[in-house]
Parts: sequence; structure tokens; C-alpha cells
Amino acid sequence: PFARSILLFVKDQKMLILLWKFLYSLG
Repeated sequence: PFARSILLFVKDQKMLILLWKFLYSLG
């Protein structure tokens, strides 16, 4: 379960970065 939670955390971080890049490109 621990390794899986880490994978989910990393996945969320990547999504956050993509979201920020998207917002930055809009602004």
C-alpha cells in the first residue's frame, strides 16, 4: 500500500505541474 500511495502522490504532482503550465500559458 505504501508504494502505491507514493505512485499516486507522484501522479498528482505531475497533474499539478501540467495544470500550472496550462494556466501559465493562458495568462
